[in-house]
Amino acid sequence: LIVHTHGTEGFTSVDADRYPKDELSPRTTDTTKNVVGLGTELADALNSYGIPTVHCEIMHDEKSFLSAYSQSAKSIAEYIEKYPSIEYVIDLHRDSIVRTTNEKIKPAAEICGEKTAQIMFVIGTDAGGASHPEWRKNLTAALTIQKRIADDYPSLVRPLNLRSSRFNQQFTQGSFILEVGSCGNTY
Repeated sequence: LIVHTHGTEGFTSVDADRYPKDELSPRTTDTTKNVVGLGTELADALNSYGIPTVHCEIMHDEKSFLSAYSQSAKSIAEYIEKYPSIEYVIDLHRDSIVRTTNEKIKPAAEICGEKTAQIMFVIGTDAGGASHPEWRKNLTAALTIQKRIADDYPSLVRPLNLRSSRFNQQFTQGSFILEVGSCGNTY
């Protein structure tokens, strides 16, 4: 399952080094410029490799950023009920890395001669107090996937980010956030 807690996370439309404060972290409902469009591409790619994938295209942050995680939790639960064979939940995001000078960071790698955004796995734990006893299994799954990617494309993956919140990763033992690039990257 591919889901988007912050589906309106968009990418910059220009390749520049400095941005006005109101353009520091672009958000859009246009799926040709946000992570939902990337989710469609990822689902298509996984399906083409014989990995059955469903894609929830709801932008859970569209109406309220503050309730996005509770809204995406409802969607994840509904998808798992409808498709009980779901083993992995990929919450697809884009990072937001901005210097104090308003410079957007564009984490990128060169793969097969082309520039592409780097990716980062984010794993939630139970350190923040929410029940998530199986978080280490999500960590193992993400590290296994990250290693397989890094074996072929070492510059593509950023270091894994281990966090104290659980980020709706309690639903399966293969759940993680996948950050694709940052607000400085173009779509």
